[in-house]
Amino acid sequence: MSFRGNEEGVTPVVATLMLIVVAIIGALTVAYLVGAISTDTAKRMIAPQATPTPAPQILIVDSPQTYALDQQLAQQYMATHGGVRVTVQSSPDEFTSATSLSQNISDIVALSRAPSPSLLFKDPKIQTHFIAGRAVVIIANSNMNISALSQADLAMVYSQTQQSVPFNLTGLTIVVRNDDGDSERTFAQWLTNDAETSLINYTAAPAGVLNYTAHNESDVISKVSSTPGAVGFVYWGSVISNNPSVSHINVIPIVNKNNQLVQMPSDNAIKSEMVNMSDTNYDDGLIGGLYYLTEGQPSSLTQGYINWCQSSDSTSMIHKMGMYGAADLGITN
Repeated sequence: MSFRGNEEGVTPVVATLMLIVVAIIGALTVAYLVGAISTDTAKRMIAPQATPTPAPQILIVDSPQTYALDQQLAQQYMATHGGVRVTVQSSPDEFTSATSLSQNISDIVALSRAPSPSLLFKDPKIQTHFIAGRAVVIIANSNMNISALSQADLAMVYSQTQQSVPFNLTGLTIVVRNDDGDSERTFAQWLTNDAETSLINYTAAPAGVLNYTAHNESDVISKVSSTPGAVGFVYWGSVISNNPSVSHINVIPIVNKNNQLVQMPSDNAIKSEMVNMSDTNYDDGLIGGLYYLTEGQPSSLTQGYINWCQSSDSTSMIHKMGMYGAADLGITN
């Protein structure tokens, strides 16, 4: 009897304890599940809204003549420098481009020529960094006996006006690149003293001169080579990369319009002129290239990119574009 009484007395206590334990375990389990769900939900909700760390970016505002080269250099740089983004945007003229520098919109402005004195006067903080260069040369069919050509000679030939063509150029055939190409812009600016950047107004040859239109550098060489009495203009890099054994062309000396010296293009002459830009070895007006402008001292990120473009790491791409790189000329900042 007493045994049953004790049994009956213990049973409610045990039951109560068991209920308490179950309640605690249940509460902990619920708390864990709620916490887990909350964490998972938070991950799903917060992750898409999280702002990723932006990649370092360099913005280049470019001239039309150098846009293609800059795109190639930027892509090559980004391929070997993970995490850095180089964006290239085109601009119509150097003053518009330079404004983006002074207003801290761009990191670099790219020009096909060294900045003009008027631009440097307007913004004396501009620093110029030479990246690459090339020179336009005049070529003629091998049957042409021309000792030299001046700007005045060529201005009369590449003209719509009815005027006398120089005696040594009678029966001439001119090959015009009227495709807004790089060499056309450089030649047109030299020919017209910077009044024109295109030969669109020079497509009708004067009396006694025939006219062919070419669409690229190799097309000019092909037409001049195969057409007796033809002359044209191309970049020097296109001449030296062309096989002379299959081309009937001569490179014609230029009368420098600044000092009237007769100058024959050559590797050494053109390289020396790119370094000095003094008209000593070749007419500076026929030299174009790639120049980077920065507003004062560039940031370390931008300076790193400029250093890479001036180094031998970029020369293979620059050579493909028919240019000499800064590393070829020993030019550094």
